[in-house]
Amino acid sequence: MILTKSFRWYVLLLSWFPACLFAEDAPERPKKSVSSSPSGFPACVISVDSDHTLRRTKVKNDPGTGLAWVIRKEGQIALERNAREEMSYQFVGNTEPGIYTAYLHQFVDGAYRVISNVVSYEITEKEAKPKPPCHLYLGENHVVNRSLVDGEQDTTLSWQVKHNGKVVLKRNARNETQYRYFGTKPGRYEIVVLRDGERISNVIRYTRQVIR
Repeated sequence: MILTKSFRWYVLLLSWFPACLFAEDAPERPKKSVSSSPSGFPACVISVDSDHTLRRTKVKNDPGTGLAWVIRKEGQIALERNAREEMSYQFVGNTEPGIYTAYLHQFVDGAYRVISNVVSYEITEKEAKPKPPCHLYLGENHVVNRSLVDGEQDTTLSWQVKHNGKVVLKRNARNETQYRYFGTKPGRYEIVVLRDGERISNVIRYTRQVIR
């Protein structure tokens, strides 16, 4: 049977019309979930030294969002602190006996999520002591930052750096709230702040490895 030209147009119109009529009722295709870290979920490893200093590795698959230390004492949150510029941290609240746990969380996919292992340590009655007048923390590239000291303009403040137990530098710290020691010899380094020759800070420790 030979179809006339007008009849063929009529058939085409009927095949198009239902699709047009119900197009708005068709379900929307699901959108692909967008992750804050396209290369994988962020991950970081933390450890705790014998003096209760927390240390962390660089964040793997870091999306660059908010990153914080979380410290709990006896299960209750005692501290949430920005960790973006800190590779190590010693909780200034380690002045009361008890069991402390620590981990890192980061803002990922719309919420803060734990991205590290959990470490714990105990402050005994013997270890509990008053908070030092000056608090130090270690940032990236071995930059040491310090808190302000009450009356520091009226006293002599200085950085002291030890390499493998030997003093290798003393430097005026009164007008510096951060300092980086540029010595690159392999070994263990310790940095403190002194006031009138007496240590008034916690100790920052790091190790430089042999470069092969």
